Amino acid sequence: MRVRVRFFGILREFVGSKEVDLKLNLSDPITVRDVINALQGALGKNVSEKLVSLWNEYSSLLILVNGINIRFSKGLDTLVNDGDEISIFPPGGGG
Repeated sequence: MRVRVRFFGILREFVGSKEVDLKLNLSDPITVRDVINALQGALGKNVSEKLVSLWNEYSSLLILVNGINIRFSKGLDTLVNDGDEISIFPPGGGG
């Protein structure tokens, strides 16, 4: 299975790339959490730990699967299919 993960804002700087194409050799079903864990092997830098921590701490961290916010689905347990694109935006502020 192949998925593309795109990073935006300050996350690009942290990861060191604007996108990563992953080939996952995991058995189905695969979740967003599995993809985040696979990023650790591909990128290092405690990427998976940082993203999960941000997810738990900030409701404004935005993760989309094919343009759909996973907070309105099953969160990190949202299923991912071959060819999906996951976009991750850093927590935002406002005022």
